[in-house]
This record gives sequence, C-alpha cells and structure tokens, in this order.
Amino acid sequence: MIPEREREALMRLTMCARGECPMCKYEEQCDNWDFRMELATKNMNILADAIRRLSDSEKPNNCEESE
Repeated sequence: MIPEREREALMRLTMCARGECPMCKYEEQCDNWDFRMELATKNMNILADAIRRLSDSEKPNNCEESE
C-alpha cells in the first residue's frame, strides 16, 4: 500500500500532467507559475525520497551478499 504522503504527491503530479485542474484543491493558485513549479518540485522530492528509502532498504547487509 502506498503511504498517504506519497499517494498525494503522485496524484498531484498526475493531475497536473493531465490538466485536471478543476479537480485540484490548488486550482485557484494554479495560474501562478512560481507556485506550480514549487508544488511540482515538492511532490517530485517526496517521491524521490520514497524511492531512495525503498532502494536503500533492498540493499544487501554485507559485501558478501552483493558479490
């Protein structure tokens, strides 16, 4: 199951990419380019951090396992 924070970030990015602004809670602020860039960057960082955590948790615990 996807945690709520990551689910929200993915949903926001998908809605922006599809131009589904009328469904977005940020519709009123969407005409501000700086706001859109800040929101997109925040959401991308949330997803990047989640991927990094997942990747780190799958690394072997010692060097012998990785060889």
